[in-house]
Amino acid sequence: MFKYILIVFLLIGFGLESCNSNKHFISDKEYREKVELQFEKQKQLAINRDVQLFDVFKKELSIQETE
Repeated sequence: MFKYILIVFLLIGFGLESCNSNKHFISDKEYREKVELQFEKQKQLAINRDVQLFDVFKKELSIQETE
């Protein structure tokens, strides 16, 4: 369950290293949609810990940071 969350945070970390914040970190649209769907499923499983795990997404983030 949490390995998907870890993957998301790793993707965020890699996204921070990029210079162009307007480009998607995950360039394949279909794959990006699958990642987003899986992330939403993980959020539902961790609903009791949403503040600790997902509050970071309430901040203003670039596309790459979000991905």
